[in-house]
Amino acid sequence: MRAHAIVIGIDSYTNPAWNLTGAVRDAVAFARWAITAGGVDPQNLILLLSPLSDGPPLTELLKADQGAPDMSAQAKAATRASIDDALYAYRKGAAKDADRLWFYYAGHGLAAPSQAPDAGPIIVPTDIENIERYVETNPIGLEIFRGWMENSKPKEQFFFIDACRDVLPTSDSKVLSQQLLWDVRSVDDDQLAIQNVFLATTAGQRAKEIYGHGLFGRALLAALRGLGPELRPPIAPPVAGQLVFRRLLFNDLVRFVSDAVKRAQKDLLGVQQGDLKGVPYARVNRLGGDIVLTEFRADSLPTASLGALVEPENARQFARIEFIHWDDDRGAWTPRTMNPAPMGPPVPEVATFQVRGGSHHLRITADGFEDENREILVYEDKRFPIELRPRSEGER
Repeated sequence: MRAHAIVIGIDSYTNPAWNLTGAVRDAVAFARWAITAGGVDPQNLILLLSPLSDGPPLTELLKADQGAPDMSAQAKAATRASIDDALYAYRKGAAKDADRLWFYYAGHGLAAPSQAPDAGPIIVPTDIENIERYVETNPIGLEIFRGWMENSKPKEQFFFIDACRDVLPTSDSKVLSQQLLWDVRSVDDDQLAIQNVFLATTAGQRAKEIYGHGLFGRALLAALRGLGPELRPPIAPPVAGQLVFRRLLFNDLVRFVSDAVKRAQKDLLGVQQGDLKGVPYARVNRLGGDIVLTEFRADSLPTASLGALVEPENARQFARIEFIHWDDDRGAWTPRTMNPAPMGPPVPEVATFQVRGGSHHLRITADGFEDENREILVYEDKRFPIELRPRSEGER
């Protein structure tokens, strides 16, 4: 598979009040995924970045890592001119010989005036000084670019947009509306691309950051590495001696990332009920069946480290931790015997397991304590506390 990628990440703006902390890190992580698992030759990577708003210099972030080459040679400033040049080149066929295009944007975004709720946002380059003037003159609308690419190659296109989609108040009663005009008489349906669009939040809402990453980008990047979403089996049995691969489908990625973002929002400090409206939004133009994003060898699927901190101390001597699943044949929740196997009694202060990504149900039991059932969504290494409560005298 021949693939190209356009990756844009903007933390630092001319107006420092607009600065972000996670956009560049997430964009670099996506670019690194693109030139490894995403099938992109580094020569076919467009990487447009601002400086980091905090932390080490950008050059440190771009160094070789996890089998991916140094990306310093690909990185350019995410200015208005460089973004315009990149998008124009692809409109004019820069990827005409490719099978797939990856597009990733992390930074500030605004809902385009008068466009539909499913439209991509206006993006804000690093060198914009006056946001109102920019929006009222000739802003860069991702929906316009997507529309231009709709009857352009490559045949499969993916747009991941980790940006806010809130609305900029206007100073008067007029707004500039961008529109792409088609002559549909000359459009051949067979020439239209399959476009998969995944936006970090719904129209009118803001995307959120935590721990130096966007909530959306954090879950998306984990999912692309195979941690979290359901991985589908091969379509047909393999030939003897042939490697077996599990498939990551676009719809499964969307379901997982949307669920992960909703859960993560609820854990943010000071989150208001109205903030929970900002959930990811996805659509597919010209559906062509199951869309496989990438594949993973079945004998080396990725795992994460899961640590359970069991309290109180005197419960650990009698505690047992089991991962349970629903057994259709028995019609009951049944402990798994492996992947991972049960632990205890006793259990250590931090009971550590290597687990596949996704939703796991745990049952923790200990003599003299109430049973504890816990669902954990795993897509990165994590630790979580388990506080067991003593049984009352009447329950013993």
